[in-house]
Amino acid sequence: MIIISGTTIPDPSTFEISILDGTKSWRSSDYEFHAEYVATKRKMRLGWRYMTAADIAILFQLVQGVTGISGMFFEVQYPDPQTGANRTGTFYAGDRSASGIDYQNSIMRYKEVKFSLIEQ
Repeated sequence: MIIISGTTIPDPSTFEISILDGTKSWRSSDYEFHAEYVATKRKMRLGWRYMTAADIAILFQLVQGVTGISGMFFEVQYPDPQTGANRTGTFYAGDRSASGIDYQNSIMRYKEVKFSLIEQ
């Protein structure tokens, strides 16, 4: 369903996509509102349930980007609801979280993993 930097990731349990229309807006001296369209971007909220620690490590490594601001972006291919087809874009990851549920054989099991991918 989703490919990050050429690697197919496990299908998420939750997939929510927002289509954001970016504008530059201002009010003139007569207080009239003006807006100029800039771009349309996507934001995906992804979540997985009951992942292994090894799978989470791979997933988090894929979205951490390379150290430094210029290397924080990566390519993502995903199903786009606006076009009804797969789309590819350049994204970065928001905060990542992994909620542990318990330990089994000294290994943490995770109940929920989630993060957002925001288009550059």
